Amino acid sequence: ERVHHGDGLSFRPVSMDATSSGFQILSGLLRDPEGAAMVNLVDGLAPVDIYMKGAALAYEIAKDESFRPESYPVSLAKQSLIGSDALTIERAWAKAITIAFVYGGKALSGGREIEDKLPTFKHAEEGDKTAGSVANGIAQLLHEALRTLFPRAVETFRYLERCGAILAKTDTAAMVTHADGFKVMLSYMEADTEEYHSK
Repeated sequence: ERVHHGDGLSFRPVSMDATSSGFQILSGLLRDPEGAAMVNLVDGLAPVDIYMKGAALAYEIAKDESFRPESYPVSLAKQSLIGSDALTIERAWAKAITIAFVYGGKALSGGREIEDKLPTFKHAEEGDKTAGSVANGIAQLLHEALRTLFPRAVETFRYLERCGAILAKTDTAAMVTHADGFKVMLSYMEADTEEYHSK
């Protein structure tokens, strides 16, 4: 309770430990009651499984006839999910995407987590659908679900990313992108950022 009185301390127990700790941290810092409820930072009748909730919402988005994806992989994933009673969005996929998403991971790298578990799909009008394209589309659907579930957190880390990009233009910091899509701010660096980028 004390966190709401401005002294920065809290003795409130967490009902489920480390449910997507990145979203827990952002929701706590933002004092976002909706986000906090999604990651078990506030008392509730039952713990929330954010990974199942994200998977279910991504599946609903795919099944929504009014949802017209602009991305080809999302279109393939949507067709595959609608055309198959056996294919669904699994909790493990949602967990992998959620954990990476909050730290800036991109759908393309997240799709790799899903691809190995998918068969090759066929659609009469599209020809062969590679598992990689469908997996990337499912990862993008999960990103859309997370943007819906955590709008304040998403807005905040986009803002922080823009701040980081500005700082990276100075001579005391550098922003680099890891191969998996994670952006890393190196603020302890000396003036020569070019040397780091060339490595």
